[in-house]
Amino acid sequence: MSPVRRATPLRVARRGRDHDGSAAQPGVSRTWSLLNAPFMLWVLSSVVAGLVTFAWTVNRDARREDARRKARAEMLQVELSDRTVQLVSAASALEVTSRQPAAQAYVDILRKFGFIGPPTVSGGGFQEFANRSVSSIAWELANLDGAHRTHVTRLISELHYLRLFEAAGPELLNSSPKVAPEIYVVIQRVYGEMNTLRPLELQQAYNQTFRAKEVKQNPRSSQ
Repeated sequence: MSPVRRATPLRVARRGRDHDGSAAQPGVSRTWSLLNAPFMLWVLSSVVAGLVTFAWTVNRDARREDARRKARAEMLQVELSDRTVQLVSAASALEVTSRQPAAQAYVDILRKFGFIGPPTVSGGGFQEFANRSVSSIAWELANLDGAHRTHVTRLISELHYLRLFEAAGPELLNSSPKVAPEIYVVIQRVYGEMNTLRPLELQQAYNQTFRAKEVKQNPRSSQ
């Protein structure tokens, strides 16, 4: 009978090492075996594919929302531009037909095209905005594009000032010859703020049209 060999500490340490001399790590080996299992690989690939699809969907929806907001903002700008043309045309016609326009006549024009409350006629180019005031249209534009907020705030402030003249009533408006010129000055400021909200392409088109009209009426101005 061969004698039983006792396990020495050195032998125990050697048993706990791999063939390459590194310490054995059963937990790590078991983890890698689990990750390399076909089912786990399928789960991981599904998670990665889901994340990629989610990111692509979010990006696509963001692009669609940006496009929608841009199209809506351009529609609002065109509507405001139409209201501006209506205001200037009516005010200019009033000045031509009357040497001293009454203050109430200016207020009626402002109310007619929605600069003071909802319009009394179908104004602008879009039926969707037929019953909306200039203030509400401009404020929606500011919410869609923050770059216009400063000018929209100034515009609404001027429109609120014009409401004070409306509240005065016809008798008080027409009692002083100074009221009509003051309203005209405010209208000019409103026109200036409205022009800042007009799309650049539309503003350039207007400038070219007006310039061509001036040249046709006065050929010497182009020389």
